Amino acid sequence: MPFIAFEHGGEQFEYTTERDYSAMGTYTFTIFAVTIAETERLARAVMAVFDAIIKSSRSLDFATSKVTDWEKTSYRIGVEGLRKEDNTQIGRATFDYRYKVLAQLP
Repeated sequence: MPFIAFEHGGEQFEYTTERDYSAMGTYTFTIFAVTIAETERLARAVMAVFDAIIKSSRSLDFATSKVTDWEKTSYRIGVEGLRKEDNTQIGRATFDYRYKVLAQLP
């Protein structure tokens, strides 16, 4: 059974005026699955969904902020290890997205 983890890596803030600021942060996805092929298939499916979300959110404005930039910054895939029962490969895929938000304090 595959395992998918989603992590928000925090944000770095930069104030430009008393109320205006920008924030940069990262989202990291980690996927574990049996076989490299299955791991890659799941990674591509998750990336396709997240890329669609990014594409639609580029033009979204929120009450006090606006997403101005999304970038996929890394994609790694490999063998995490072998299952002891049957020596089956366990694959691991990790990929990151960086984003930038312009915002105002209320």
